[in-house]
Amino acid sequence: MASWPWPRIANPYCKEVKAESEEWLKSFQAFTPQSQIVFDRGDFSIPGLFSALLYSSCMKEHLRLGCDLTHIFFVIDEYTDIENEPGCREMIDMAIDALENPGKPRPEGEIPLGEIIRHLPLELDLSVPDEIFYHPVIVELSTCITDLTLVDNYHARVESKFIEGLKNLPSWGAEVDTQVTEYLTRIANWPRANYCWSFESHRYFGDKGLELSRTHPPVSAPHHREKGVWGS
Repeated sequence: MASWPWPRIANPYCKEVKAESEEWLKSFQAFTPQSQIVFDRGDFSIPGLFSALLYSSCMKEHLRLGCDLTHIFFVIDEYTDIENEPGCREMIDMAIDALENPGKPRPEGEIPLGEIIRHLPLELDLSVPDEIFYHPVIVELSTCITDLTLVDNYHARVESKFIEGLKNLPSWGAEVDTQVTEYLTRIANWPRANYCWSFESHRYFGDKGLELSRTHPPVSAPHHREKGVWGS
């Protein structure tokens, strides 16, 4: 990421929003007491940092939404990492149902995932029309960001493709162009945010992350999952 034009920036509301979002998640009792302690210790309680880096320019209320959403990603990650394929499929179906039917009470005895998801508002401050959001140029740029976030071994080529692709954007008028520019700026921030978070948090490299980012090629630390994260 040395030549990526978008620098590391953290949202100034990070600390305040992180605390609010963590209390919100705790209210659902998503983890066993032991797992909650581990989550709070810092290895897992890092959606606040992740969100502050991802949503660096957002207002406080939008950062809160991003932080809540990132917490949900971590809950899904923790739950599915100890499940077999049928169990994972059941959780995904549950998540989709909660997204599509937020007003529907969740079944008694269901794990907290569905209840958490149905309480998440989904609208941010951008209103990019579908015909623009799915325009071939926008889709290609979005795909580049996905590749940069997931794959490391051909970064330079994809970085160049994204930057060159920005030159091919059509114009949809001043108002829409402003929305599109903001959207692309935010997704362009994802690779930088993901890279910095991977080393600054303890999730992958323990307390050696910053040192490794400067001096050594990364080697992930062993990561263990605990069964019964939601109390079973």
